[in-house]
Amino acid sequence: MLISSNFDYIMLIHNYILILLYLISYSQTKEIKIYNSYNDLINLENVIQENQNENLILYFPDKEYDFSLIYTTLNFRISSNVTFYNEKIGKTIFNFKNKNSKGIQIDFRNNGILKFVNIKFKNFVSNSDDHYLIKSYYNEININYHLVFERCLFEDISSNLYLSVSRCSKVTQIEPHTLFINCSFINNIYKIMHTYNEIGDSSEETSLCNKINFLNCHFINSNNLFTLNNIDINIINSSFENISTSSMDIASIIESKTKNNNIVIKDSIIKNSNIDNSVPFMHFIENTILLQNVTFSKCHSNSGYLINVDKSIDKNKFIIDNSIFDDVSSVFRGYYNYIEFKNSILKNINSQKSSIPPHNDCKHTSFNITNSTFQNIRTGTSIIGSEAKYTFNNVNISDISTNGKAVLYLIYNSNYFNHVTIRNVYNKGDIGDASFLYFDSGEENQKLFLNNVSIDNGKTNGSFLSIKGNTNVINIENSNINNIISYGPIIKNFSKKSKIIFQNVNFNKNENLDKNQCGTIQLENSIDLSISNSVFTNNTSKNNGGVICFKDMNDLNLSIKSSQYISNTAFNGGAMYFSINLIGDNFQPFINFTDVIFKSNNANDFGGALYSNNDKLYLAEISNVVFERNIARRAGGAIYVPNNIKKKSLDISKCEFINNKGETYGNDYTTEVSHIKLNNKNINYNVKSGDYIPLKFSLYDEYDEFINDKFNIYSGILLSISIKDNRNDNNNSKYEIHGNTCSFYKGNCDLSQLRLFANPTNYTLNINFENHYNKIKFELNSINVTINTCNTNQINYIKNNILYCENPICNEKCNLNSGECFPKYNNTEKNTIETNECRCFDGYKGTFCSERIVIESVGFEEILFYINGIIIVLIILNIIFIYINRNKRVIKETGFYKHIIYSVGTILIFLSSFFGVYKNYFFCALNFILYHYGLFLIYSVIIIIYQLNIALGIDPINNNIKYSQNRTSFSENDVSEDNYIKNINNNISTENHNISERKLHLTINTNNINYLFKNIMAIKSLYSLILSCYVVLIIILVIIITVKGFEENNNEIDENERYIKDISKKYIYNCSLTHYNTGLSMIEILFLIPLILKCRKVWSYECIFKMINYLNYSIPIWVTTGPLAKMIFSIAFKSNLYSEILILSIFIIICYLSLYCLYMFNIVYTIINKQSNNTKFFFKYPSINFCFEHRIYNCNCNKSNNVTIDNIENQIDNYLLDFNYCSKIIQMINNKKKNVSNIENISHKNPK
Repeated sequence: MLISSNFDYIMLIHNYILILLYLISYSQTKEIKIYNSYNDLINLENVIQENQNENLILYFPDKEYDFSLIYTTLNFRISSNVTFYNEKIGKTIFNFKNKNSKGIQIDFRNNGILKFVNIKFKNFVSNSDDHYLIKSYYNEININYHLVFERCLFEDISSNLYLSVSRCSKVTQIEPHTLFINCSFINNIYKIMHTYNEIGDSSEETSLCNKINFLNCHFINSNNLFTLNNIDINIINSSFENISTSSMDIASIIESKTKNNNIVIKDSIIKNSNIDNSVPFMHFIENTILLQNVTFSKCHSNSGYLINVDKSIDKNKFIIDNSIFDDVSSVFRGYYNYIEFKNSILKNINSQKSSIPPHNDCKHTSFNITNSTFQNIRTGTSIIGSEAKYTFNNVNISDISTNGKAVLYLIYNSNYFNHVTIRNVYNKGDIGDASFLYFDSGEENQKLFLNNVSIDNGKTNGSFLSIKGNTNVINIENSNINNIISYGPIIKNFSKKSKIIFQNVNFNKNENLDKNQCGTIQLENSIDLSISNSVFTNNTSKNNGGVICFKDMNDLNLSIKSSQYISNTAFNGGAMYFSINLIGDNFQPFINFTDVIFKSNNANDFGGALYSNNDKLYLAEISNVVFERNIARRAGGAIYVPNNIKKKSLDISKCEFINNKGETYGNDYTTEVSHIKLNNKNINYNVKSGDYIPLKFSLYDEYDEFINDKFNIYSGILLSISIKDNRNDNNNSKYEIHGNTCSFYKGNCDLSQLRLFANPTNYTLNINFENHYNKIKFELNSINVTINTCNTNQINYIKNNILYCENPICNEKCNLNSGECFPKYNNTEKNTIETNECRCFDGYKGTFCSERIVIESVGFEEILFYINGIIIVLIILNIIFIYINRNKRVIKETGFYKHIIYSVGTILIFLSSFFGVYKNYFFCALNFILYHYGLFLIYSVIIIIYQLNIALGIDPINNNIKYSQNRTSFSENDVSEDNYIKNINNNISTENHNISERKLHLTINTNNINYLFKNIMAIKSLYSLILSCYVVLIIILVIIITVKGFEENNNEIDENERYIKDISKKYIYNCSLTHYNTGLSMIEILFLIPLILKCRKVWSYECIFKMINYLNYSIPIWVTTGPLAKMIFSIAFKSNLYSEILILSIFIIICYLSLYCLYMFNIVYTIINKQSNNTKFFFKYPSINFCFEHRIYNCNCNKSNNVTIDNIENQIDNYLLDFNYCSKIIQMINNKKKNVSNIENISHKNPK
């Protein structure tokens, strides 16, 4: 029975207590000194025999004792406690001097302890194999005995060292019978220890009745250490180094000859030992073995293994715990065992030339490998025995390389892997036959379970996981298989019948390099496959099936649920490939796809996600299947079915397709070519002899989708046209047919050069195919052709009784886009350049019709040019006139700079007319920018004038109602200076609180001060808005002109688009800015709407400039003859651009000359009549009942009764002063120019 570790330590403690008690008994001890003399040594046996009535201690004070003087066996009969003791630091040497000695025999006859303390046994030799250095005899009637060697050294022993003979059938004591403590064994040739039970029974009790322990011992340069019969042995904290053996032995360290032995080795190390003979280090048969915290380092044997163990099964078990095997031969060999290998490490193995697996070569053995590591192993075969049964639990396998059939070669047994990590494994064996894991279930149903297995970074010359057998179950759950490169599928199952389960599996970045083996997972024959909650990403197959390839199936049940196939790549079927199945028609498989995503998969040929040639796939139950962003380099971005979609395809109506792409054709789903269509709708042709009959044929799949064959997959399909005369009486009619054959290029067969030379009658064109791609036979209806007589402009002649109609041939310089070739003479058979001429179309001229006829300037255009020039001169003269009279009041009050800006804007518009007839892009750009800049300047001046007059003007109709509602009565206090200033300050915003108080000339009702300020603030905002818009307009126009000019200069605009044919059949330059002109005209019309509203509003105002009345008349003219007319004419004269330009030029003269005259009329008229300082001529006075003080009509205040002409003039002057200040943006304040607000303008008019 195996002694537990706790019991072992209790036993050790008991031994130390025994020694302590023995030492305490020294007070009752007899001490005798033995010296190195013949008499002392020869009488040693008698001394022990005569002095055992009490405890006996034999002191050996001399350094060395010559035991070679004794030629007989020293027989010690022990019935009490006897100690051989050396009290010195150095050991006392018992030197036998290599003479034939008989050794020491110890016979325990009663309870007793024999101890050897600090003794060195040296140079013992015997000529007989029966002679040992020390023999001990024990009988079970002896209740307790102990043989103890403490701090002893056994060196250069050339015979067997120790024999323990027992005669017992049951355990009589818990403590060990023999105990070696802190002993060393050096350079011993023969056995260290041999045990023997005379009863010869191998029952459990008999085997355990003799107990021997080695504690903290060292074995160096020794051979054949232990031969065990019926023994319970414990080797604790010991070391073995440079151990060897003789050719006659079975093991170099332990040979267990009887069954039921209990062997424990703990906390020990075995190192630097090479066995030249073909024997292992240990040999066990039906024993219970525990190796705990044992290290084997650099231990090798010619036998190829360390431990030979047989029949350690049932109650006899072999346990290796917390041990290390470093650079050693194979660990195990044997039959019929149960071996636990836990918390241990096998590493640094290099056995590439050996056929023995590094871990074990056991058969019919069950291994439970737990919490262990296999690391840095180079071997020529599997690392474990093939015919054993394994359970791996929490095991790490890393840095493994082999050139054998598999790293893990497993046959005929079920095997279980749980929480196993596998890293950096390589098999460099034969191409196509080198795996990481090879599992052959044999003839019986066996299982392979992988749970919580992580495999990362491996490379094999064959399939990484190969599965074979008649029937088996493969279960892979909660596992990761990543970064595997194999010359073959990563998982290949070619069992006859297999049930496979993938659950919660991550299968990522794996690659099959074998172009002859499909899939990274290849399944054959009869498969029952279930996949759930799994992810397959970035896997690659050089053949078909980036993830799964179903090959030669004769039975298939398939269920895929809640799984994803992402970014996988293959030649065909980026994610899945279904080959031709062998399932009979009567068999109905079960196929289910539920919650499955195929995303970003790629096929180098067909089927970005799925390729199906299985005619049972139509039976699949589909639910929530998504194909997204899959790509096929040729066809079928998501699904490709070669043919027979009714049986081989999934139900596509139940699938969702998102952004898939077939680079040749079939973005979502497609088939190979199934039929061919004639693209021409007309199948009846009326042509002349020699005319081209352009025909075009296209390829289509079974979904009736065009096949855009970019890679010319179907170029092997050839098409030819044959001709048949429909007249029954002329079967021998002659004809010629040219360009009647083609192959399919990018999905089309182009017979655009098909020509038929025949006499006038009816013919039938038959369509013939040669299909070198597949076995499909294509059929198309015939085409009817009627040959007519030649056209009058054609050259016709008879040759070989066939009528020929030819188009005339002209000089190659003849531009057939602008002219046509025509015979010079009638009824000629000659067709040469000299007999034909190039006749030009309208708008072209020249011998070869290469010159455009461009519209040239005419007299009316010149008249407009002179008119515009005269108008511009007159406006310039008017500007000079205004400048000369700039100090006249009428100009100062109405705004000198406004008149100059308005005049400049008008000049720009008339200047644009000089470039109205576009000669080139430069003229067009000048017209474009001058017109719109000028129009914007005119509009800005007019809108400012309107806004200023609306702000300060008075509406006599609504004035009394508007203001009387805010006032009930007035008193002197209401308009007092203090209250007025106070009210103004209350309404000035907080941001202007630091402005000093000023007196206002403008008298106004204090209750309506907010209304005035609101209008004045609008003027300031308008200035800013106009300035901003002008800057934006400049930027926009410059960008437009620059971009379009760049296109012109770089010939990005076609020459035919630069010129358009006018109604006169001549060409005129077509400016690319025309569309922008129309768009800006629409915007300008919208901008005129505010002017119309302001015109209507100010119509009845008083206290405004009289020029407003003339502007009111000009606005309707501007609206009707300005931008609106420009937009209307650009649409109406779209095909007559020249007329549009001329009419627009006339309208521009009418419109903007009228606007300018109406704008300047009152100003010029006032100056000419020398009334420039008389406000009545240019300012519209209010009615007589207007109160300037309260700015209302029909005021009831007393001051209104004292109104005089001088008083009114004074009030008008103040009013105009307010106009002047409110219209200024920049003015001088404290001798500095400052941009001030309108409120500041009012506040700075006069000091307080």
